[in-house]
Amino acid sequence: MSIQVTYELTADQAYHGVRRANRRRFAIGRACCALLAICGIVLLVMGRWPVGAVLLVVALLLAFWQSFATRLGVARQRADNPGPLTVTFADSGCAFTTVHGRQAFAWSRFSRLAEDQDYLFLHARRELPVAVPKTAFHPAELAELMAMLQTKPNFRPS
Repeated sequence: MSIQVTYELTADQAYHGVRRANRRRFAIGRACCALLAICGIVLLVMGRWPVGAVLLVVALLLAFWQSFATRLGVARQRADNPGPLTVTFADSGCAFTTVHGRQAFAWSRFSRLAEDQDYLFLHARRELPVAVPKTAFHPAELAELMAMLQTKPNFRPS
């Protein structure tokens, strides 16, 4: 089996794909920000305003940094690989072809393979997974690919 798909995402689509792939990481970040903010407010109410103010500022900076760092990473990835991305799925692994060349990965190199209703997420690196839109596939190709991915131990269906 070999399925090849070529697609190009806008910067905003790529960012939202990465956010969806890392929902848990973003939720942990938001929980940490909320905890810091609550601690800061409690300290302000107790009259320890310097420490409370510092915790509130850190909570706000952390909240903004998480989104900013992700957008920056997506922008950097797009600058490194401009143009369309061609992904070839085979029984042995997956290959990515960009303007710079081809890079192949065995299925065992992926830390996680996941999906939601709109994207397939290929986590070859922990920081920025590759989000492949399901709309890039013909329905028969997508069904064949999903059947093959479900045999992989690191696949997590939606």
